[in-house]
Amino acid sequence: MNDPSKEYQKLIKENASLKQRIRKLEKSAESGKTGTNTRQSDRKFEAIFQCSPDVITITDLTSGLLLDVNDSFLSLGGYSREEVIGSTTKELNIWDNMEEKDRIFDLIKTGTAVDKVELTFRAKTGESRQMLFSARLIEVDGRQLLIADTHDITDRKKAEKELIRVNRALRILSDTNHALIHIMDEATLLNEVCRIIVDVGGYRMAFVGFAEHDEAKTILPVAHAGFESGYIESINVTWADNERGRGPGGTAIRTGKPSIAHNIPQDPAFAPWREAAIERGYKSNIALPLISEGQPFGELSIYSADTDAFDSREVEILKELADNLAFGIASLRKRVKGEQAEVALRESEERYRLIVENTADTIAVFDLSLNPTYISPSALNLRGYTAREAMTQTWNEMLTPDSLERATNMFADQMALESSGTADLARTALIELEEYCKDGSTIWVELATSFLRDNHFKPIGILTVTRNITARKQAELELQKTLERLRKSIGVTIQVMVSAIEVRDPYTAGHQKRVADLARSIATVMGLNKDKIEGIRTAGSIHDIGKLAIPSEILTKPTKLTDLEFSLIKEHPESGYEMLKNVESPWPLAQIVYQHHERMNGSGYPRKLKGEEIIIEARIMAVADVVEAMASHRPYRPGLGLDAALEEIEKNKGIIYDADVVDACLRLFREKGYKLT
Repeated sequence: MNDPSKEYQKLIKENASLKQRIRKLEKSAESGKTGTNTRQSDRKFEAIFQCSPDVITITDLTSGLLLDVNDSFLSLGGYSREEVIGSTTKELNIWDNMEEKDRIFDLIKTGTAVDKVELTFRAKTGESRQMLFSARLIEVDGRQLLIADTHDITDRKKAEKELIRVNRALRILSDTNHALIHIMDEATLLNEVCRIIVDVGGYRMAFVGFAEHDEAKTILPVAHAGFESGYIESINVTWADNERGRGPGGTAIRTGKPSIAHNIPQDPAFAPWREAAIERGYKSNIALPLISEGQPFGELSIYSADTDAFDSREVEILKELADNLAFGIASLRKRVKGEQAEVALRESEERYRLIVENTADTIAVFDLSLNPTYISPSALNLRGYTAREAMTQTWNEMLTPDSLERATNMFADQMALESSGTADLARTALIELEEYCKDGSTIWVELATSFLRDNHFKPIGILTVTRNITARKQAELELQKTLERLRKSIGVTIQVMVSAIEVRDPYTAGHQKRVADLARSIATVMGLNKDKIEGIRTAGSIHDIGKLAIPSEILTKPTKLTDLEFSLIKEHPESGYEMLKNVESPWPLAQIVYQHHERMNGSGYPRKLKGEEIIIEARIMAVADVVEAMASHRPYRPGLGLDAALEEIEKNKGIIYDADVVDACLRLFREKGYKLT
């Protein structure tokens, strides 16, 4: 870049030289010298006149006609000598401001010298040039002549203007960096940066917009400064690849690079906003992307009242400003998130502290050697020991011998499972233990145990939650006693019912005993719990109790039953249900009896239930009943044999009979060697 101060010094020297030449010419004219001295002086003047880099003109002040111009005038103006000599400057349209020209000429006519006046001249092409104009009035042979020396300062003015722009941009950058350091609120920071750009930089308007990730890819203005008069609300800018997204803002966000409209009135990409921009005096616009972690998240948009307002050096500085602003925004957001996380952590810790200290359960933390590192205050309510006292106790002092052994085995199993590398990291182990209290009594507790882990999921401790279940254990014991008494009562009742059936129909009594034993065995193979197995066995021993309501001559009839007689037989499940529905029992005896003739496809009776509508106990009873009935002798036919019975259930597995039950029954006979007795 040219140094404006050096250019100015050069101009001063050239002007001084010109003044000396003009004075010599004046003296020569006054003295009227002729001959050799005059000719020599003329030649010197001609040489100086033509060789000067400045534009020199000689004009008849009265007519305004140009009498002579040097080569610099012709070169700079783009004219030929024939076009110029004898023409006026007005005819050549040289002056950018004719009023200024008239003012200067009037001043010269008074005899006042004009030195270094900045003016704008036009070349033949119409190009404007910034010039430094000096002029003197002399009289030669009675004619008043205007000798003007004009120095081209266009390049210097451009350099000065560029320097001003760069300095202005550097001031914006400096003030913005100061704001980034001292402002801790994002909205305040954005508005302050926009203000700096307008007030310090002299721009018309500036705003910051963030890229929304909605369907329209909206750019949402969040801060602005300068003259906008509703412009921001009206522009409806997007960063989508469409007409309203191809302006500087949308392009900057999509590409991650600065985008410039050098001349808004003529830029086709600015068409959607041109009219509104021109109304507000916007001539050019630059949009700079705001980028964080490699992804644009917004734009800084700056509007100028001048065309071509953003040169390459200024753009580089503004880009640095935008990068600093983006970094500042990201830093503020990280800080805010960090503060929010700290607040949330403190609130969470306080909540958990309140929960831990006020819960009825005792929460404890142990290291991997099972030494306590924390016990909640609720230990006092649980066992009578303060948390400090409980921290000093060994496991031997806490647990009864049997519970100590089971707890030791449980912890050993958990550690072994942890070492296997295949365990569920979020697992919780439950165990019921008997603990000593301070007053010498014991309580039953449920201990829930899980591992505490570091960020790499390695165990660093053990968390236990201890709940007093003494009342529950006592209730379970009482319930067990009640159930036992009920079972005995039911057993007596059942035995009475069985005895009644044996007296009335010995065949049915034998059938029920065999079905009860087979159903119990099938349930065992299927892995049902002991209580359910016992209920199935009990129900099996009375599953045909409803036949007490059927005349004995029908039950023992040696020939085929009539339709009417068979319809009476089919009523026995419902009759049995009516007999049992009010009998208190720990098992669904009435429902098992009611459903044991239902079938999976809905073809059974009495209610044509299907699938999961039939309880599992009844599905087991159905298979056991069919197998025993087909394999054994009936009053009206001899037994069909076990093979036929098994073939029947296998053929209809999953259709009439439950598939799992059939598989268990077949396994019982074919693999385990079960026999009907």
